[in-house]
Amino acid sequence: MKNYRLFYKFMGLLLFLTILFAFGFKLLKYNIEGESFSFLASLYWALTTMTTLGYGDIIFQCDIGRVFTIIVLVTGIIMVFIGLPFFLISLIIGPWIEEAVKRRIPRSIPKNIKGHVIICGNDPIALMLVEKLRDEKMPYYFVEHDLHKAETLFDDKMSVCFGNVFEEDTYKRLNIGAASMVFANQDDVTNAHLAVVIRQISDIPIAALVEEEHSRKILENAGCTHILPVKRLVGKSLSNKTMSGSLKSNVVGDFDDYEIAKVPVFSTPFEGKRISELKITENTNVGIVGIWERADFLPPNHEFVLTKSSILVLMGAKDEIFDLDECLSIYHPTDRPIIIIGGGAVGLSVAHDLDKKGASYVLIDKNEVFAKLEKGLFIKGEASKPGVLESAGIANAPSVVITTNDDGINNFLTIYCRMLNNDICIICRANYEKNLNSLYKAGADFVTPYNMIGSNMLYNIIHRRNLILRTEGLSIFEYNIPHALVGKTLKQSGIREAVGCNVICLRRGGETLYDVKNYTQLNSGDIICMIGTTDQEHKFFSVFHPQTQ
Repeated sequence: MKNYRLFYKFMGLLLFLTILFAFGFKLLKYNIEGESFSFLASLYWALTTMTTLGYGDIIFQCDIGRVFTIIVLVTGIIMVFIGLPFFLISLIIGPWIEEAVKRRIPRSIPKNIKGHVIICGNDPIALMLVEKLRDEKMPYYFVEHDLHKAETLFDDKMSVCFGNVFEEDTYKRLNIGAASMVFANQDDVTNAHLAVVIRQISDIPIAALVEEEHSRKILENAGCTHILPVKRLVGKSLSNKTMSGSLKSNVVGDFDDYEIAKVPVFSTPFEGKRISELKITENTNVGIVGIWERADFLPPNHEFVLTKSSILVLMGAKDEIFDLDECLSIYHPTDRPIIIIGGGAVGLSVAHDLDKKGASYVLIDKNEVFAKLEKGLFIKGEASKPGVLESAGIANAPSVVITTNDDGINNFLTIYCRMLNNDICIICRANYEKNLNSLYKAGADFVTPYNMIGSNMLYNIIHRRNLILRTEGLSIFEYNIPHALVGKTLKQSGIREAVGCNVICLRRGGETLYDVKNYTQLNSGDIICMIGTTDQEHKFFSVFHPQTQ
């Protein structure tokens, strides 16, 4: 309404000036040139002059009249051709279009929608989570208060609801009582605020990202049920791939009474050997349950030749993992400092994890880092600038960890580091899983995708699974033996060949069989337990159509 009042005022001013000029023309013509014109003719002259039509049938013969004509003409150009379009678009057409767009974006969801996930922001984790939810045909809705962002999501075929995350009415319109979870993926302060708002109307599970460790308790007290320190976990995952101190396994999860651990092959005696030549199971009773080869998770194959980019995924009892570490500890790759590029949350997480391991490192960032670095040195500067990495000792460094939140910059730095040291182990963070291949092609040995770790954690929460292997992009999933596989041996089932995941045990009659061989028969009523990526689980489900147990 206020816009209309301003527009009416402008139109009133335009009408006033037009009438004023008409009277001015009538008076000047009569008093100076002695001609008499009606008011209608004078109004006709004022309108044709202000709109620059100027038919020329009525004109001034004197200079004073011509000066007046110029004044009318310039005023008309300003008011009609500049002022009128501006006020018309900004006060009438623009708000009308904006309101039409707002009406195009839903403000509520159908009442029959149930089990949906409410996402309170658009970030790499949310986008990857949406891909997983779409595959399962599970409903989700973004909440977005910024019209342009909401419109972008809507145009990208995303389910979005226009509303303010700090208003209870927004969540009521999202039918929060029937939702399965809320994902709070803003900063710590915002997440705490919206959790308090939601808790006024619902006890729904809230999974929240956390940036600072000291914010964890605050978010819990605000009502968040699942705290996801994704950046810290990404840093830990990157740190676990560095070559520092004595060689040992890194425990990344557990399953029943067993631990899941991994050992990077880079700069170890395992490099270039076949799986069958390692003798790990024979010497320690620790089983090899999979191999990460860059972005691919593969089942163990006795003839597979390990490369410097391979990571062994192992499973064994706690004492068996300890025995394995005793065997590995005789190998000591290097004590030279590791280089960390980036002093943000991920970079500091890498540094703190290396502090716990007693490893030395050099942290590089263009801004001053005020966090305490126990075993490391700090260099202020841009790693991409000549001389900075050289001063950090990249020529002799065993590993460099690239942690910035820009995949393009990480790509550039990967190429640059490889140019400066062809033998260095490059461990890189990726914001988006889609950039994994480009980073590997640029020369990275290991890449940890931020969005994959976060989305996998959320996926496990939604399906109420134990958060095992959360930093590794892996899950352990269990299904009843599909009818098509009953009576077949494990080899005959073709699970490994068709899906790529690995069977780690069978649950049969209240017992768990861990020693599963190719000739082990799959019986009706068995529950099969497998380790693999979320994509491999989806593939298993689509190929064999199992019943959930």
